[in-house]
Amino acid sequence: MKKAIVFMSLLSISAAEAQVVPANPRDWTTRNIDGGNSVSGNVKEVERQPRKITYVAVCETRDWKNSDGRTIQASLVAWEDAEAAKGRLDLTLVQDGKVRLLLPGNRVTPYPLAKLSEEDRKFIDGLVRARKQAEEARQKEGEAGDQR
Repeated sequence: MKKAIVFMSLLSISAAEAQVVPANPRDWTTRNIDGGNSVSGNVKEVERQPRKITYVAVCETRDWKNSDGRTIQASLVAWEDAEAAKGRLDLTLVQDGKVRLLLPGNRVTPYPLAKLSEEDRKFIDGLVRARKQAEEARQKEGEAGDQR
């Protein structure tokens, strides 16, 4: 048992000696990315391009009430952007128990569905059902047209 303790203590001493920690932070030397004297290194600047996002508003701006009775004016927007939603009626309105609201100032924020009032949850549920029915009717028309 004593041999194991002595061996472990020797291991801890050798590990401590292997770490080099400067006594003063000024003792650290800065090193360039590529190891040379050049400051820029091999890092290339990437020009950032602004990305235009177009939201798909599902309803007009309206007053939304939360479960505490507070009201905000916003539009309900789909989770897909306009490019992904092109020609689709089955847009995602509720995802992971949240809806997306477009607030004044073009700020989109996810909002928990559970925090909305019962009336607003019924409104969203009606929109979801109507969109599903419209998509199903559209698919049936396509199948009927294919059979002719």
